[in-house]
Amino acid sequence: METTTDIWVNLQGLTTIRSSGAQGILVQQFDGLQDIHSSSYFVFISVARGFQVWTEMVSITFQAIVTFGLLLFPGCNTNYFLLNSLYYFFTKPNAIIINIY
Repeated sequence: METTTDIWVNLQGLTTIRSSGAQGILVQQFDGLQDIHSSSYFVFISVARGFQVWTEMVSITFQAIVTFGLLLFPGCNTNYFLLNSLYYFFTKPNAIIINIY
C-alpha cells in the first residue's frame, strides 16, 4: 500500500515541478549528485585494486625471501610457508570480494 502512495506522491511532485519550471535546477542537482557518486565509486575501486596489488607484492616478496633463505640456510624451519599461505588465505579473499562490486 505504501508503494502506491509513494508513486502517487512522486507523480504529483512531477506536475508541481513542471508547472513551476524548476526542471533545470533539479537537473543540475541530480548531475552534481551523480558526479559525486561516480567519483566516490572510482576512488573505491582504485583503492581496492591498490590493496590487491599491495597484497600480491607483499606475498611475493615474502615468498622470495623465504625461498632464498631456505636455499642459503638449509636447516631453517619451513613454517614460513605456512605463515605465507595463511596470510595469503586471509587477505586474498578480501581483495576478490572487493572486485565483485
